[in-house]
Amino acid sequence: MADKNSPATQRQKSPNYPSIGLDDALDKIHVIYAKEGTNGVDADAIAKSLGFTGITSGHASGMVSSLKKYNLLENIPKTDRWKLSHTAIDLITLDAGDEPRLTALQTAALAPPLFKSLHDDYQWSLPSDNALTNDLLKRKFSTKGAQAAISAIKKTWEFVNSQQPTTLGEGSPLPQASSSPAVSTGVTPCNETSPGPSPQEKQTNECLNVTLPKGNEVKITFSKGIGIKSIEQLIKYLKICKDDDDYDEASQ
Repeated sequence: MADKNSPATQRQKSPNYPSIGLDDALDKIHVIYAKEGTNGVDADAIAKSLGFTGITSGHASGMVSSLKKYNLLENIPKTDRWKLSHTAIDLITLDAGDEPRLTALQTAALAPPLFKSLHDDYQWSLPSDNALTNDLLKRKFSTKGAQAAISAIKKTWEFVNSQQPTTLGEGSPLPQASSSPAVSTGVTPCNETSPGPSPQEKQTNECLNVTLPKGNEVKITFSKGIGIKSIEQLIKYLKICKDDDDYDEASQ
C-alpha cells in the first residue's frame, strides 16, 4: 500500500497568487463600479455583475478571489458583503499619470505577498522566464503552477511599467530590459515653448538633446510629454527607417 505522505502520492500545491494580471483586474472593477457603484454586495452579486450566473459558476470564484488579492475588494466588517476598496476607487476615478493614481497602482500590484516578494528581489525589471520559473520552483510552486503564475506576474509588471512616466524616482517602476544593443550617447532633457491652439496661448514641450558619435546632434520633441510608450514607438519607427536604408543601400 502506498504511503500517503510519500512524494509520489502527495499533490504539490502552489502558493496563492492572483490568476489574472492587474490590467485585467482593473477592467473587472470598472464593470463592478458601473453596476454596483460603491455599494456593498455579496460575492454572488459581484460574480453576476461580471457576467457569471453566480459565484459557483465557472471561474467566478477565482476571478473574485483575484480582485481580493489585489486589495481591490474589501469586506464590510461583520457581514458577507464586499465593496470596492479605496485603492480601487482611486484607480477608477483618478486620471492616468496622476501621482495618487500611480501610488494606488503600485499598492494594488504589490498587495499579493508573492508579488511583493518578487518586487523586493527584482524591483520592476523581471528576469527571463527560465530564471523566474526556477525562482518560483524554489518558492514551492509546482512546474504547472509556476507556468500559470508567470503569465499574471508578467502582465502586472508590464502594466505598471506602461503607466509610469520616463523620469522615475527611487523605488518607481523601471522599463523592462531591452534586447537591443546599447548605444553610447549623451542625452540631456530639455523643455521648449511652441505656439498653442490660439495665438495667445503657448505650449511647453518636453524634449531630448541627443549627442551621437562623430559629433552629430539630434533634438527629439514630445508634444504630449515623454513616456515609455512614446519612446518605444520612436524606437520602432527608427528601426523601420534603418531597415529601409539598409535595403536601399543593398539595392544600389
